[in-house]
Amino acid sequence: MNAAFDNIGSLQIQAPGTSRCPLPSLAPDDRDFRQDGAYWRGSVWLPTAYMAIKAADGCGDSALARRLSRELLRHMAATYRDFEPHTIWECYSPTEAKPGTYAKRPGYSRPDFCGWSALGPISLFIEHVIGIRSADAFAHRLSCDFPAEPVGRVGARNYRFGKVVCNIVATADEITVDSNAPFTLIADGREFEVSAGKNRWSRHCPSTPGRGGSWAAGECRENLLRDAAAQCRNHPFDGWRAIPPRPVFDECPDWVAFYDKAWELAHAHIVEVPGLPAPCYMDCGHRSDRIWIWDTCFMALFCKYCPEEFPGVESLDNFYSLILDGRGGPLPKVRGNRWCGADEGRTLDFMVQHVDNPPLFAWVELEYALQTGDLARLEKVYRDRRWLQRWFRLFESFDPDSPKPFGVCVPVVLRRAPDGYHWAGTPSGMDNTPRGRTAACPAGDPARCPDNPDLLWIDALAQQGLAALCLSRIAALLGHDGEAEEWRARWAEIRDKANTLYWDDTDGFYYDILESDRSKVKVRTIASFWPLLARMATPSMAERLLAKLRDPAQFGCVPATALSDNAAHAKETGA
Repeated sequence: MNAAFDNIGSLQIQAPGTSRCPLPSLAPDDRDFRQDGAYWRGSVWLPTAYMAIKAADGCGDSALARRLSRELLRHMAATYRDFEPHTIWECYSPTEAKPGTYAKRPGYSRPDFCGWSALGPISLFIEHVIGIRSADAFAHRLSCDFPAEPVGRVGARNYRFGKVVCNIVATADEITVDSNAPFTLIADGREFEVSAGKNRWSRHCPSTPGRGGSWAAGECRENLLRDAAAQCRNHPFDGWRAIPPRPVFDECPDWVAFYDKAWELAHAHIVEVPGLPAPCYMDCGHRSDRIWIWDTCFMALFCKYCPEEFPGVESLDNFYSLILDGRGGPLPKVRGNRWCGADEGRTLDFMVQHVDNPPLFAWVELEYALQTGDLARLEKVYRDRRWLQRWFRLFESFDPDSPKPFGVCVPVVLRRAPDGYHWAGTPSGMDNTPRGRTAACPAGDPARCPDNPDLLWIDALAQQGLAALCLSRIAALLGHDGEAEEWRARWAEIRDKANTLYWDDTDGFYYDILESDRSKVKVRTIASFWPLLARMATPSMAERLLAKLRDPAQFGCVPATALSDNAAHAKETGA
């Protein structure tokens, strides 16, 4: 194993009886929770973990978002170091530095899964461990939340948003920015006007709002703006590897190496299938003859940092074109890989797996646009082709009794009801979740639980609410103010339904409900944080949900972190 990872996870401090990794898919005190994960019976999955962390950050608790991100990244990196093969996995055990296990057969989840799991070592590392939280390329604004007392330097070089390319590095004393263009930096509760060239501000002395601090000649210190190649020695900065942001994280350079590994694994999943609307696309690392909606959406959320090389949102065009535009004729043929079972090596039809997977397109397109400033892409998917609006309506109108759409291999399950949506474990993405568990579920057949035909799913409702909210923002960015108001009203309608029917004020939690009597099915899963991401919770509701994310007995992590937020760690490790 690479010696660069010898120290990862070595300082883990675990309270007795608590989970080593935050954000399990099922609450640890649930009767169906499995310490080995058993897929959605406790495993930690990066898409839902990322969702919950972004929800916490969106509610203003950036400290919680950082703590959860650090512990999750530590857990992933320790698994990479300790478990063979040394790779990134589909999901993770909630209690040990191991991959999560399968639900219905022996063994661990899929390896080389970059895939959505790259969200940890790439997106969460940049956004909440380092603290470069979000960009708005249209407003020329960059929001950062750097640790108040970092160990050494923290930041990124070659960070890009819109047409800005900058090196941004913070220490406990100051923030330095070297930029090719002016922009507004929000950091330490203040706004700084960055000018083209070199800039520096003290983190202790208030500056005049709206003004930047320029560097005096010869004042740029070598230890603050070091050449990227020298910062990460022995890294091959050639070709595409020179394009992504270069993290600066003195506290644990091993995490920078783990970041590099994630990009390399993701790059191996850029594939080309001639004959598709988007022939060059991101493959999730599963069956070679299938594409999945929610896998691809989550991959696009880290591809936005290197759009020149990684076809993130372009991969979404395969779903738009095949499903919405009704492309006729045969689909391309591909050769089955090892995940195709008995069909390995055979020539297979290329198909969409679940057309009723979570509808995350509007969220992903908005996030991509804010990072890249690609207004033309928004105009294409919203104004010209109206793909985003059409998919919203499609999700409202799925009919399981109708023939499955062209190019889809699995029948539709989702159906809209007056109070929400019927769904099932596999199309929702949470295959064997016990969410539908009621007294009527046979004790010896828990697999029936997620497919309870009476169940209305909180995440399906909240994801449509998130789509409406993002469609409102996209319409506003494109100058369609009337449409923006209409989408905002649709979001408010969904919000009110979620808060009236799905919220339990006694428990301070959203639950799925039964359509027959509107009773709540009190199985606590990670899916109940989707309304928090969609900004549906009132302030008091949000605080009660955040408490669940802070509590290590529920979805949080132990207070002591493997890598501390102060200089004591540097002294302890000799960093």
